[in-house]
Amino acid sequence: MFHAGLNRSSTSEIAYTYVFKQQKRSERQSKKILFKTRYYYNSKLLYMLLSMFKRLADIKAEEEFKRSERKRIIIIFAFLTIFFDI
Repeated sequence: MFHAGLNRSSTSEIAYTYVFKQQKRSERQSKKILFKTRYYYNSKLLYMLLSMFKRLADIKAEEEFKRSERKRIIIIFAFLTIFFDI
């Protein structure tokens, strides 16, 4: 059952180191999985935040465009009324 030259204590030490290495490997794998999920959700959150800011910037730009368009229309009407009144 035992290998030549190995006694019970060294066999149990080998088994212990094997189990210890397996535990360390599974810990590393779980940390990798946790990091990947955290990275995935952080990137999703970052994407949502960026799209929200982009949407806000688009709304601001659209409001500014409407405001400038109104100013342009008012100026044109003022010019036309002044031009046709004179």
